[in-house]
Amino acid sequence: MIGIIGGYGNIGQWAATLLYENLQESIKIGGRSREKFDSFIKINKLPKAQYQYADIDDKKSIQKFASGCTSVLNCAGPTYDKSSGLGQIIRSMNIKYADVGYASKQQTDMENNQSDILCKAGAIPGLSGLLPRYLAMKFDKVFSMEFYYQALGRFTKTAAEDYLKGIFINTKGEMPRKRECETRLLPLSSTAVNLYPYYDGESDYVRRKLSLDTGHWFMALEGECTKNFMNRMGALLTGNKGKIIEELCNATYIDTLGRKDYAGFVIQMKGEKDGKQKVKTLLLKGDSPEYLTGAVAASAVIAMEKMTINTETGELYSMDKVQEFMQILEKMGQGIQIHIENKSIEELLVTEEGEI
Repeated sequence: MIGIIGGYGNIGQWAATLLYENLQESIKIGGRSREKFDSFIKINKLPKAQYQYADIDDKKSIQKFASGCTSVLNCAGPTYDKSSGLGQIIRSMNIKYADVGYASKQQTDMENNQSDILCKAGAIPGLSGLLPRYLAMKFDKVFSMEFYYQALGRFTKTAAEDYLKGIFINTKGEMPRKRECETRLLPLSSTAVNLYPYYDGESDYVRRKLSLDTGHWFMALEGECTKNFMNRMGALLTGNKGKIIEELCNATYIDTLGRKDYAGFVIQMKGEKDGKQKVKTLLLKGDSPEYLTGAVAASAVIAMEKMTINTETGELYSMDKVQEFMQILEKMGQGIQIHIENKSIEELLVTEEGEI
């Protein structure tokens, strides 16, 4: 039995649906609303899915929900504030635990035992740290990398709160007051994206793991309203929390009107293979940010169910079985496309222009 807390939310619904379709096991969905669950399974045609009340602020309800499960996935949030106790509760019951987010209070616990937990098991962070390691396997030695997380999608209040709090923590609260961005074309869209450089703990892990000489990480986001918000984000973070969250949600809502959501990665690597200099670019595109995160989370659960996973930090990006995980993700559904090209980003853009 697989348990999914928050399994009918924006991300959880995709994780639940994909697990239901890809596992020959029952799934149990936990939440506070039986009505929302009934509506969800009817729309998504999951007749054998079970419901049980679960409130992430209620320890006893979590223990009752997890009872009988081999693995539990948490898709409820905001994760920075709410999931700090979930891992301890569930793992104390000898049940494997995955979480699309991460709570800092889990760090000490994870350092003591990393074989039964996968936190940051979403698109970013998570897959964003795994993909460079996967691409690096095509080389004998990697010299440099350009990394882009490219997306167009609407933030929910929960997602916006997690995103903003993550940025604030990763920068230790020292955001620049004004943050102008550059723009460029990338292969996943015909529209220029706004580039926001970043470097966090996951990026640092990847740089050290691959022994990169140079590495550059960017959030590549579409939308003029989102751009205006991001350019003022440093100043906004000192203001009213609720108002800031609402402004980010409104900005992404306006930018997505009449557009199709998507999310993905463009990763260019230069290195050496069989004594020759090579360049390769990995392209991954998902139907939406929520779909991609849900698919990664579902893949994390399947990986934990089917094999013994070891990690260095308790987080997805540090897991040992990278190729096996990617094989699971590629079989997950039709909403994800993955390609590795023997071309640079610039060469791919020229090719696409010629085809148009």
